[in-house]
Amino acid sequence: MFEISGKIMQISLKDSISAVIDISGAIDFSEFGNSLPLDQALQEALFDNDACFICAYDTTFLALKHGQDLFLFDSHARNELGLKHSDGKSLLLKLSSLNHLYQYCCSMIAGSSEHQWFEVTGVTMLMFREDELPESHERMNTSDHKLPEIRKTESKKTWDLPIIQDDLTLS
Repeated sequence: MFEISGKIMQISLKDSISAVIDISGAIDFSEFGNSLPLDQALQEALFDNDACFICAYDTTFLALKHGQDLFLFDSHARNELGLKHSDGKSLLLKLSSLNHLYQYCCSMIAGSSEHQWFEVTGVTMLMFREDELPESHERMNTSDHKLPEIRKTESKKTWDLPIIQDDLTLS
């Protein structure tokens, strides 16, 4: 449990599911343990959960249910199609359906290897009021100590960098 803006929250992660986009239907998922086609993994991870983390390559993003709506939050520089975007904006996108989330995942890995694996992890979030906390909950010790002041120091204006030979040729 942790506190954000005066609200106590508890986040639980479910078991991760290995998933892949299997257009041909040729993959025998029973050989890989807890694995499914990506569309089924997304559906399972969001069933009875509030959200799911989706990881591919070195990127993680979040699909979040809010009432009847489904949102995607991607903190990486992407556009609404899931493609890299040069100006570095994160993305919060209201999705029209679970299929829209699946299509986002597909476009995100466009041009990668044929069987790019994903890791999909369901997330459950609970919020508590102060009077709803379990008996076993112990508050963190807090302190009124102030952090030391950060002092400005003289910065070195020039750097002693090694000289690189400027007449190099590439062969």
